[in-house]
Amino acid sequence: MRNRAKIVWLLCLLAVVPIYTCAQCTAISSEKQAAILQNLVVRFNLGDPRLFSLTAGNPVSDTCYRQIILEGGDLQHKVILFISPDNRFVFGSLADVTVDPVLEAKVESDRVQRLLLSDMSPHKGSENAQVTIVEFGDLQCPYCKQFDLLLKSLPAEMQTKIRIVYKHLPLPKHAWAFSAALASACAAAQSDEAFWNLQDEILKEQQDLTALGFRDEILKIAARLSVIAPAAFLSCVDSKAAESIVKRDMKLAENLSIHGTPTIFINGKREPKFPTLDELRQWIADATQLQTEVAGTPHQQNEKELNRK
Repeated sequence: MRNRAKIVWLLCLLAVVPIYTCAQCTAISSEKQAAILQNLVVRFNLGDPRLFSLTAGNPVSDTCYRQIILEGGDLQHKVILFISPDNRFVFGSLADVTVDPVLEAKVESDRVQRLLLSDMSPHKGSENAQVTIVEFGDLQCPYCKQFDLLLKSLPAEMQTKIRIVYKHLPLPKHAWAFSAALASACAAAQSDEAFWNLQDEILKEQQDLTALGFRDEILKIAARLSVIAPAAFLSCVDSKAAESIVKRDMKLAENLSIHGTPTIFINGKREPKFPTLDELRQWIADATQLQTEVAGTPHQQNEKELNRK
């Protein structure tokens, strides 16, 4: 807990630093990397430096500031930091004050949105909806069940204007979550309708399901659903044919530093917390308004230039 608090403090550092053009950036030598690693581990009292590794990334944009990644030891996840061109100062983040922050946020959310939608995943709603909600969920997670109820509680008019996409993120602490993800992915292989129907039933019976009896229970649930072909579903579940789909989503979650469920993206923007119904409605309204405002504005003229950065 103490180490985690120190890492949180480290990540919350915000440096607004001068950004300049550098035609050639000097690589960090292995000796210098080792010295930086030693300094960070000792500075933040993380433990034995030999248990950690430090990886240097590419320079940031058109500068010689560079991303560095610290991992190992008791850290549950990679820690992404930035280092100054002279390899002297380390920061939790960089802010380029020459860039329009609204445009920068929009370009980043568009990038994340493309990443989230690059693979086929269960979805419902219009492909042309102004608002796309992507949920990384765990079918054993009680908060995911609550979020599903929130989505269904949205006004009917609002529900017709959004698209919902589901990504699997079964958490290790949940005994039957991975099995449920495999089963729901097997249903999705038949149709999106089969997936959503099975998801509804699993969430309804969430408190009664167990790891020991999960296979038998999920087959009983599937047998009640006319949209699921039972023989194909049984074969898929027993062969774990959908495992690659679940692990694909889990890898994407890791790449996006997602560690809990539900994690919610609206038009590529990661929302900061579990919402109330009013907050969810406001998020959707804000996303709709932003889409309307951005279309045809001068921001678009500068988007290509920012993307090059």
